[in-house]
Amino acid sequence: GRWIAVLAGNDYAGSHLAVVSPDGRYQRDLSSWGCGDPVSFSFAWRPDSTLSCINNDGRLITGAYPFSQPRVHSVSPRLTPFYDGAVWSPDGAYLVAGSSVDPWDPERMMTATRLYIVEPTGRAAGPLNPPGILNFELNNPQWMPWTSAISWVTGNDMARHDLMASAVVTRDGAPALGAPRGLATGVDVYYAWAPSGRWAVVRYADYRGGDRVYLVDAATPTRTVDVMHADRAGQPMDHPIWSPDGQTLILIGVADDEPYAIDIASYLHSKGLAP
Repeated sequence: GRWIAVLAGNDYAGSHLAVVSPDGRYQRDLSSWGCGDPVSFSFAWRPDSTLSCINNDGRLITGAYPFSQPRVHSVSPRLTPFYDGAVWSPDGAYLVAGSSVDPWDPERMMTATRLYIVEPTGRAAGPLNPPGILNFELNNPQWMPWTSAISWVTGNDMARHDLMASAVVTRDGAPALGAPRGLATGVDVYYAWAPSGRWAVVRYADYRGGDRVYLVDAATPTRTVDVMHADRAGQPMDHPIWSPDGQTLILIGVADDEPYAIDIASYLHSKGLAP
């Protein structure tokens, strides 16, 4: 909870990775890490508060405070990562990273994005979803709190995706996805888990009307709780962030790029539900 990793810069094309403290007093420019547009990359925190970045230059860069002496490992075979496509396992043993190119394909043909396992040394150990199992576009993987399951969004449409989840099992001595189950349909690619692991907050993206943010019960996905309607808020809300104590939900306005805080704990309690 001491550091925030962000994309910084004066414009989208010139953005770069940076680390700041919550009060803004400490700022570290990490543009030398090569993570930022227009370079394809993904960055993620390890459980030990080490920041990592994997980019299509074939490097896995990791560093801890003061982030000035990062370690660099070559990723082999080389992946072609994308934004919002990486997360470390809860024990920090491996990175789950998305790649739009299968590194074991000798012709390196573009494929639907899949999730691959990358060890801390940079060795790409293989796909998390083996051939024939979920062999289509997977984005934004996240570990479900207090479980051995991982979630992701899938779909080829830019605005509408499905939120899926699966237990991570051991297959042939390596981590692999088990049977998937659906949690929500027709949602945006960005979502967030409550610290309790009970709720996932998603946005139903529909600019024709009905655009809303709602909660999905992980145990019973048919149980949902509406949080914010675009027509009432004056704009769609996106990029949800759940506070570590589970009390506050932050949403970013699509039109004004401003953050809005919701006392989500009190709202759920008013409905007889726990955060």
